Amino acid sequence: MPTRNRGAVAFNRLDAGAAPLPAPLQTPPARAARPVPTVPRVRRPPGRASRGAGTGSVPGGWRRSALVWALVAASVVIVVLAVVTASALSHQAAPGLPTVSNVSGEVRDGMVVFAWADPGITQGDSYVITLRTGESSIQKGAEFSVDPHGQARVCASVAVNRDGRTGGTSGEKCVDTGGSVTGSAPGDVSSFVTGVGAAS
Repeated sequence: MPTRNRGAVAFNRLDAGAAPLPAPLQTPPARAARPVPTVPRVRRPPGRASRGAGTGSVPGGWRRSALVWALVAASVVIVVLAVVTASALSHQAAPGLPTVSNVSGEVRDGMVVFAWADPGITQGDSYVITLRTGESSIQKGAEFSVDPHGQARVCASVAVNRDGRTGGTSGEKCVDTGGSVTGSAPGDVSSFVTGVGAAS
């Protein structure tokens, strides 16, 4: 007669009446990692330092200083040229005015006397007499005298003045006194009126 396996039957019955085992937990699939954007690295040319680091700021400062000094120098040159031009224009003879020529000179009664012919002045014109020593005088007459005060030589030039504008000067005329003529004071000048009258 067949033998029964009691242990097996009991196991089968236990399996048949037992509660079902829970289903295994399912883990969600792992999400793929998003790629991290990479920033491209900028490569600087060799030998060029970063701005503001170490000695990199020195050339820039030097260039700015050089530019400032160059602008200052240019300004000075412009001002100097403007002054020279203004001075040249102020000393330039006014066009259209007659020019005195053939000035004569002699020693007369202890004075050095210069005289010249009328070059064609009009009413209101005057003569400007300038000595080599720097003194000057303006008058209407065509004769001028100066106290040499012991000077061995006295030189003068004459120009026509009209409305504040001075024309070309005559050639300088010099008179040798020999140093024997003396006057009252240095630079003492006086004019001798010949026909037109002295300027006021």
